Amino acid sequence: LGAVSSRMGEVFEFAVLGETDDPLELRSIADWTIRYRLQGVPGISFVINFGGFVKQFQVFLKPEMLKHYDITINDVREAIENSNRNFSGGILGRGAQEELIKGLGRIDGLEDIANTVIASRENIPVFVKDVADVRIGGKWRRDDASYNGEPAVAVTVQKQYGGNTLSAIGRVKEALAQIRSDLPPGISIEEFYDQSILIAKSISHVNRSIIEGSILILLVMLVFLCDVRASLIAGLTIPLSILIALIVLALSGVDLTVMSLGGLAIGVGKVASGTIIMVENIVRIMREKAGKASRLEITYEAAKDVGTHLFATSLIIILVFLPLLSLQGIEGAMFKPTAIAVAAALFGALILNLTLQPLLCSVFLNVDQKPAGRDPIMRFLTGKYEAALNWALE
Repeated sequence: LGAVSSRMGEVFEFAVLGETDDPLELRSIADWTIRYRLQGVPGISFVINFGGFVKQFQVFLKPEMLKHYDITINDVREAIENSNRNFSGGILGRGAQEELIKGLGRIDGLEDIANTVIASRENIPVFVKDVADVRIGGKWRRDDASYNGEPAVAVTVQKQYGGNTLSAIGRVKEALAQIRSDLPPGISIEEFYDQSILIAKSISHVNRSIIEGSILILLVMLVFLCDVRASLIAGLTIPLSILIALIVLALSGVDLTVMSLGGLAIGVGKVASGTIIMVENIVRIMREKAGKASRLEITYEAAKDVGTHLFATSLIIILVFLPLLSLQGIEGAMFKPTAIAVAAALFGALILNLTLQPLLCSVFLNVDQKPAGRDPIMRFLTGKYEAALNWALE
């Protein structure tokens, strides 16, 4: 059996604040009013509280009184433990009816502990209050928390391993809205970490990357090929490859988390190169062999010319990320979604480069020979490159 959550599963955090200066009260509210209600929310595995003091019934023994009554510390402990329990008293029959008898012995307050009998001396009972002071105090703590410089109790909510982060956070927020109405006056809840906000920003970043990548491809193709249709065909690759990647992620059971979205953002930058190479080669060969063969034959030859190289290049990059799938534990939970997202985006781009792009080019691109002087930028760069190459060879 393994843990039902991990460090990556800490999806929501908030602070419990109060006008009172009593850290015992804040921690008690967080432990008994908030924690148990949140643990009943579907998709939540743990609710961890930090800060404040855990309320305790504390018994401060008096050594001189223990010696006077000849009572040991173990006698006091056993007496308190034995008195703090409920028990069954059997069944009482009354005619045709039966009544269950139950003894209630659970400790409810300081008086119950103080009046617990430890032993008898000369037929006189010795109570806990005779040998100790009973108080309410805080358990010795190893943690503390604050919010904006004020004492507080920090609450961390962990989702179940493999659960949907956005759904879990949504249900936690609904539960907190109900809990707020039941809190005592002066007690408030302040949220300070919400992973759904980070996921929303990551989705926005991926969307912006898709748009920026498509625009850059359009600009590159327009500058170097001066062909609007070729630019539009090349620009389709990024959004369609991301769509294929999302389908693969859904089939693989990978949710949209920060790490998987990061993988998609990485994939956006890697799918553009193959797209430009394929479309540029098709356009080049179409212009060189305009009128010498049919449009379909020219497209097939151009795609076959670079298709093998694009397949090998994409496969190598995909294989680089595959070892991440063998990671286990926290490392696997962190990097597996990234590896799957990058590999899925590259796989989608590879399929599009070898199938859809040649098809669209054969249908929509013109095969007329390029007029002289139509591309001054490439003519200028080619001239400079030839001059530099000749100088280097000489």
